[in-house]
Amino acid sequence: MIPRGQLHWGPRPINAGRLRRVTKDPEVINRKVYWCFEHRYTRRTVVNACQSGKFTRLFGSLFDAETLYGYGLAHELSLPGPFTGFIPINEGMREVVRALSGASPERVAEFVRSHFTRDLWLHRDIKGLPIQPWLTFNAPREAPETLSALSSRELAVESGGDVRDKSDYTMINGAQVLRWNLRCHNGVIHLVDRPLVALD
Repeated sequence: MIPRGQLHWGPRPINAGRLRRVTKDPEVINRKVYWCFEHRYTRRTVVNACQSGKFTRLFGSLFDAETLYGYGLAHELSLPGPFTGFIPINEGMREVVRALSGASPERVAEFVRSHFTRDLWLHRDIKGLPIQPWLTFNAPREAPETLSALSSRELAVESGGDVRDKSDYTMINGAQVLRWNLRCHNGVIHLVDRPLVALD
């Protein structure tokens, strides 16, 4: 047994004599911020994000596993992907949910798939922004004119304004993007003000 007088109860020195280098170089800071947020691990899928989001719960209710179409959609959009979703907020979905309540499973599935595309399309990709430090780790992508949805529909992309005076905007099939880059394990979702497709 060690005598009590020989025990050290104080805090242990961490990396004593080895201080980390502190830098004010903006390039170094940008790279660290990039890796901190761009490669952060996220456990939720695009389905979980739609169901748990405060503004997307009405759209997320279409993934109800108790229904035949909901089970298939939830399985498809829980696969690795990656997927990009343009999810309408609750205010834009209220009338649509009522109209879809008596619709056929095929019609509901096509409606949901029309809001998702394959591949990862972040804000910088859709706008075609040559912003550092993205170009350090990713090849630049041209801003697309259309995106192909999972339902084989073509979604028109329109961008305008200037990000420097906060007048920039992006429209996806006539719906304005309200919030960008909600990251998920198998893709990303963006919030739009209304559904991308009209019910026939």
